[in-house]
Amino acid sequence: MTVDLHDPDDDGPWVPPKVTPLETPKKTSVVIDFELPAPPSKEEQEERIRELAGLSELEYENQRHAVCSRWGMRVSVLDKLVERERVKLRAADEALGLDRKPSLEPISGLELIENLVTDLTRYVSLEPDYAIAASFWVIHTYLLDYTFITPRLAITAPEPRCGKTTLLDWLRTTVQRPKSTDNISAAAVYHVVEDRHPTLLIDEADTFLGNNQELRGILNSGHRQDGTVDRWNAKNRTLDTYSTYSACAISLIGNLPSTRRSTRLDSRRCPNTPCAAPSAHFRIQKGETTEITRSLPTGPLGLR
Repeated sequence: MTVDLHDPDDDGPWVPPKVTPLETPKKTSVVIDFELPAPPSKEEQEERIRELAGLSELEYENQRHAVCSRWGMRVSVLDKLVERERVKLRAADEALGLDRKPSLEPISGLELIENLVTDLTRYVSLEPDYAIAASFWVIHTYLLDYTFITPRLAITAPEPRCGKTTLLDWLRTTVQRPKSTDNISAAAVYHVVEDRHPTLLIDEADTFLGNNQELRGILNSGHRQDGTVDRWNAKNRTLDTYSTYSACAISLIGNLPSTRRSTRLDSRRCPNTPCAAPSAHFRIQKGETTEITRSLPTGPLGLR
């Protein structure tokens, strides 16, 4: 408000000051009109999760809370989804890294077998016939698309510490797409065979294979190119068919079950000889892959 003050030197009558109230400002309201962003689609979320799975731990930590706030999701749920995707990425990288590229040039089949036998017997003591059989079996793992039967390689021994695992370790450095395991379920077999077409290298089979009828049946069906199993998908209400056709080496104490013995190649240690060369495990631990795999053929015409 404003006030008119009285001048004391003025002899005129005193007049009360006029008080003029200030104008009261009018109330105004501000309306902010904006649209909330549309929630991401399922495809966009899955793509974003794949991106997060490829980040380093520090980069992911810096972004996880912002993503959860945007999606209205608990951080613990996002962590589980990202970890699940990381497992898939690691499996895909492993499968890609073990898909060895054979030679594109014709090679001498006899020379290839001799090189494989020489390399194998440097690390495992085997009878000559068994070493030759194992070498031929290695070559056949690169040719499954051209065959309709894949024999199981049975690596048997009467007692522990006879070099069975060392032989499997050598196979891991030479066969196509090796997948080593000390225990595997029936479901894991047909899923991994369907997704990655590996060469299964199963160790310690005597501890779990004997009484597992379902697993024995799946491994039995997998020696034929048309081997499959059917499973009912309750969620989608569909019948899913999985291929079981895959090369497979099985290591155990004793003998394979009778249903598997018709398609086996035995690999036993020579009597009165050491089981394995002292340098065998050092070679495997170093992660070396034999140079011989670079000479393996891509198909039947690769041999001469």
